[in-house]
Amino acid sequence: MKLLLDNNIPTSVGSALKGFECTSVRDVLAPDASDARIYEWCRENDVGIFVTKDKQFAWKIAKDGTNLKCIMCTFGNLSVRETVEVFASNKSRIEYFAKSPLKILEL
Repeated sequence: MKLLLDNNIPTSVGSALKGFECTSVRDVLAPDASDARIYEWCRENDVGIFVTKDKQFAWKIAKDGTNLKCIMCTFGNLSVRETVEVFASNKSRIEYFAKSPLKILEL
């Protein structure tokens, strides 16, 4: 499954999520890409899960009626290492979420 990491998520999170195809917004879109453009890119490129700290964006996905899902990171400001550890320690939850009908997973 494809995951797109928002600009506010370290790209190294991908190393904790082996088995997922992780891409960062900063690698595929302009640095100032709007939420609308990011959402459009997700839809055009069959992204399964968008990972963000942006609660408004997450709730938009929750209500959109598509198959796009969102991991909403609510753990605050952590170091890059600590952020990667959060994803590594929740990998089984993320794998379950990817297969479930749920739209939002809060970490």
